[in-house]
Amino acid sequence: MTMNNNLPLVDYTPSKSVKEARCGNNKFSDDIWDFKGFVEAPHWNDAKFRIDFTSFIQWESIKITIKKYIHSELLMNGFNSVKRKHSAFKQLVDFLNENQSIESFQDFTDNTIREYFQYLLKAISERGTPLSPMSIKKSAQVVKELLIRGGQRDWEVPINTTKINSIYNELIINNKTLKEGTKFGVTNKVLPEEEVINSLIKTAREQLEKGEDILTSASILLSTQLGLRISEVVLIQEGCLSVINGEYQITYLTSKTQKTPERVTRPANEIVVEAIRALEKHSKPLIRQFGEPCEQDGVCLGCHEFIASARHLPVYEARLERVEQELNTLDNDKSIYTTKLRFQQGMLKKYVSDLQKKLAEKEFQEALLEVAGAKHDE
Repeated sequence: MTMNNNLPLVDYTPSKSVKEARCGNNKFSDDIWDFKGFVEAPHWNDAKFRIDFTSFIQWESIKITIKKYIHSELLMNGFNSVKRKHSAFKQLVDFLNENQSIESFQDFTDNTIREYFQYLLKAISERGTPLSPMSIKKSAQVVKELLIRGGQRDWEVPINTTKINSIYNELIINNKTLKEGTKFGVTNKVLPEEEVINSLIKTAREQLEKGEDILTSASILLSTQLGLRISEVVLIQEGCLSVINGEYQITYLTSKTQKTPERVTRPANEIVVEAIRALEKHSKPLIRQFGEPCEQDGVCLGCHEFIASARHLPVYEARLERVEQELNTLDNDKSIYTTKLRFQQGMLKKYVSDLQKKLAEKEFQEALLEVAGAKHDE
């Protein structure tokens, strides 16, 4: 099947109802969304490309709200990550069957949420064994996120969701058994105490306010709030913040969910917005200050922000001459260094040719003006 690489997994238009949205090859109203052609996985069978909501068909309101949650996740995350979150709703079906009075997420009072989290702690998997600590955490997490996000976006959930996080932390995050059960492998690493992390975040925010250590402080804040690697932090671009449904979102490149980097969008809290604003202010004077080519031996060549200035044409010509001389001495060498030189050669030829043409046109126009001026004087 042809890959729809130019289309997002789902559509979103703020002016229209989400119920009109496209979801992969289907519409939001369909109970099975098929993403074959949107996800590059030739070894998968057809079922793996689908997200199926039919298990909630007898709870229409709950089904629609879960669809809205999954739709919002597909706007922000990779397909595999969203599939795992969708799978985490399996335990909810059993809980609903045991609690027939629940017809929508609006019935999830604080007591109901507590009951559901306690139910997960004792739930049995399809294999007849207790749920793994990770499955319990994931199953609780998706319901918690759905309720809180739904409260912000006017979904059919309780109006007041302020206590959900504290119940989640009490029964799930701070549960000693779950903590022990989600340690992966043996490690000698000692994680910093929460007090140390909070102090680090406080210091970083203070430095931003003072306008000092901007890069370091912003990196600390983005890493702690979003879980970004340093390689992802340095690739964040200007204009990465947007507002969707009244909430700040940040878009950046990550390779955590796919082998090749992909662009994802996630919610941005006050600290993230603060860090990005500080970075934008700090980098503003540096934008578009080019010419002399940078000291990194031309790595900026080909960058979409690079501007070839006509007044530096002699510099580009001299650099092109040096690159070509070096390539002549390397003959048929196929090393990475030679490949880099050939790339520089191609970009420099383009800049030199374009600038020579522009200068020639400018000189021609100036000559015409001189002739016109001379005739006028006669």
